[in-house]
Amino acid sequence: MKKIFVPIDDSEFSERALLKAKELAEAFDSQVVLVNVMNVVPAVLSVRNNQIDSRLDWPEIIAGAKGKANGLLERSRERFGERSNHVETVLLDGSNGDVAKAIMDYEKEYDADLIVVGGKGSHSMLERWYLGSVTNKLLHHVSKPILVVP
Repeated sequence: MKKIFVPIDDSEFSERALLKAKELAEAFDSQVVLVNVMNVVPAVLSVRNNQIDSRLDWPEIIAGAKGKANGLLERSRERFGERSNHVETVLLDGSNGDVAKAIMDYEKEYDADLIVVGGKGSHSMLERWYLGSVTNKLLHHVSKPILVVP
């Protein structure tokens, strides 16, 4: 197992998946790619009661979201300690609203041996309560082995 693909967000489930991926990468001397999908519109809609305000400063909102996402990726990469040089970070554009599709499209390019993902994501309470909707889509549409970390 030489390549491990790990979609992450800021949820506790993602944190557990990250730790499991680290454990596996150390055991198998694997390369890791950490992926975060930046999707600004739902966050803005939830703050603005499902209405987009034309007065919003989109460049500022996007820059802030990008900074937060890159910070998450960098902090996650640093969790690998001495192995952090074997970890690549990728920020994907999720502006089409389909986080799972963005992950699946990039995974095809990366061609991982294993995908490690948290059982629920940061928005799962709104979308699904048992298994996160992104994780569920990955399980049904990706042909690679997937380890779902509860």
